[in-house]
Parts: sequence; C-alpha cells; structure tokens
Amino acid sequence: MDLQRILNTSNSAKRRINLAAIGLLLLQRKIVAFCSAKVASGLTLASKAPVCAVVLFGMHCLLLCVASDRALAQVNAGQIDQFGDATCTLSLGPQLQQDSPNSNKVDWRIVCANRILAQGKSTLRSTEQCWSFDFATPMVNPGVVLEATLIFRLKDSQSESTSPLRLRSKDSLTHVRQQLTKAGVAIYDSAGDTIAAFKELAMEPKIVTSFSGLPNDSIVIVGEGVAWDYNLVKAVDDWEKGGKFVIVLRPTTSSTWPLRLSGDRFKKINFSQLEPSDWYPTNLDSNFWPNLDRSAGWGARVEESKLVLVPEKGSHIWQLVEYQIKENTGGSLFVGVPLIARWRESPVPRELLTHILVNSLQRKSTVQAVGQK
Repeated sequence: MDLQRILNTSNSAKRRINLAAIGLLLLQRKIVAFCSAKVASGLTLASKAPVCAVVLFGMHCLLLCVASDRALAQVNAGQIDQFGDATCTLSLGPQLQQDSPNSNKVDWRIVCANRILAQGKSTLRSTEQCWSFDFATPMVNPGVVLEATLIFRLKDSQSESTSPLRLRSKDSLTHVRQQLTKAGVAIYDSAGDTIAAFKELAMEPKIVTSFSGLPNDSIVIVGEGVAWDYNLVKAVDDWEKGGKFVIVLRPTTSSTWPLRLSGDRFKKINFSQLEPSDWYPTNLDSNFWPNLDRSAGWGARVEESKLVLVPEKGSHIWQLVEYQIKENTGGSLFVGVPLIARWRESPVPRELLTHILVNSLQRKSTVQAVGQK
C-alpha cells in the first residue's frame, strides 16, 4: 500500500480517513528512516528492535483498517423488534450516502446460537435519508420471542456488519386472548382502523356505536384517529364511574380532553415517557418510533380546575398519561404515540397495546381485591 493509492481512494473511503491514513503512512516512513540511519552509523539497535517492530506492525495494522475500502455500516436505531415469517427492511445510516457503494448487492444471514436460520441476497436501495435492504425472517411460534443476529456484508465491503433482532409472531394475543375475551373489551371507533387492527388478531371486540348505554365489558378502547367531542368525553366519564378502564388512543390533532382535578373526584394522575414502567414493557425498543412520532404525545394546561390534555409534538410532552378516579376501579390511560398507524410495520405497537390491556385487567383486579378486604 502506498501514498498514491490512498490519495486515489474515492468512493469507498471518506476524505478524513484518507488524511489520517496519509499521516500514519508518513510517520511510519520517518520511523523506518530513523532506524535505517542508526544502523548505517554503526549504532546497535538490538535493545530497541522489539519495540520498533511492535510499533511498526501496529501502525501497519491501523493503516490497513483506516484505509480499508469501507467502515462497518451503521444501522439506524429502532430496528431490533421485527416480525417473524415476514419480509423486513433494515435501514442504514446516512454516512453511506457519501460513500456511494460500488455495488448494490447485499449478502445477509440470520444466526441464532451458531445456527443459520435464514440467508439470502438483496438489493441495496437509496433514499434521500438512508440506504436500506430487505431480508426474510424465519417463522416464530406465537408467544415466542426469538433473539437472533442479522449479519450482512455490502459487496464492496471487506467486513461484515451485525444488527441484533428480536423476532415475534404477528399474533400478540396468544397467551391472553382467552383472559381478555372473558373480561370483555369494547371499542368505540368512528374511524374504523382500530377495529380492523383487532380483527387481524382474531379477536372480535364489542363495537360501541352509541353513548346511551354502558358496556358490560371491563375495558373500553377509544380508537385512534377519533375526533374528541363533548359527548365522547361525557360518555368516558360515565364509563369510569361505572368501573370501566378506558384506553384512549391518539385522536385527531384538533382534539382536547378535560380531566377533573377536584378533590372529591380525583385520585391520582401519572405522566410518563416511553420507558420501562407498569405501562411500557422492558423488552420493547421504544426507538422504533421515528423522531417525528417519538415527539408525539400530550401537552397539558389547566382551565377552570380541569387539566386539559392536548395532542402535541415537541420536546416537553408525555407519551402516556394515567388518570384514576376515587369512587372505584375506573380510570383512563391516554396513549400519545400512534399505534394503529404503524400496526403493520413492527411488533412494537401491538405488543405495547397488548401489555396495556393486560395491565389494565391486573390493576382492576388488584384494586377490587383490596376493596373487598
């Protein structure tokens, strides 16, 4: 490897890597020249030879790494959780945009415990933000979480890159479907998308079309994309008084929701982010949501002794707001990030909603048991 080759490197090495390599190469040549001069002058270097050899060898290895055809590909965050038995997409960091790979082919394989579960070749695609390629995941039984590693190599790369995977079935309700069916789940969804999402999970919840009656079900879901109005807010208030737990998904952007803070009604209110808690499990990657969605949540303001929740996007928001009343086990959980809109992109939205449903039942059971003592 010589100076001219490093200078001629264009597509697969960045300019700053070239400069670092040139500096190392010049320093290496100075050391060699220094050692040669000492030998020519008759001085012994026997005592220094091992040190010189180690230094030169280390610099040579570093030079090879720095001036290699390509650094390891950077995998964008939020792609750990993927569906099993599906065609998935892995997006790579923007530095590849500058590198302009010489080949648009990718060799990949999925490995678990030294076993290859799937492998293939894909085409590298370019967008304004990133590069990406598709890979096919193996089948995973419902209820199983398979920890694996995606190993891939770009055709003009000398090294392989890796990305951890958690593979899950699309059926997130396998172990809790019977429990939820027995307790009863009702949905008010004028938009219709949330009902369609539940049908994909082979569950037929009761569909609430009128506010005149009180559902017999323990849990009521207000669908995503539903416009909030006075009648809906009053109905949810009645459902809470009747002991129901209401899960309110993200509405249209123009909606607001008042929560009473008076002492004779209000018990507690909790604000939280997408981080491990009673409402967010530890084994779900919250980075799945892009920055635009991660900044989606609830803003709050106080109006006439009422806390008003407003769907907003920004840095000072909460994604989850729990509201509990005093009278009984009734209450609400407001989910600020879009679940149904990203239902088919990753297991994360459906796993999160399943966790919320189960935790709602457990919370109601615990409160009821305490009240019966």
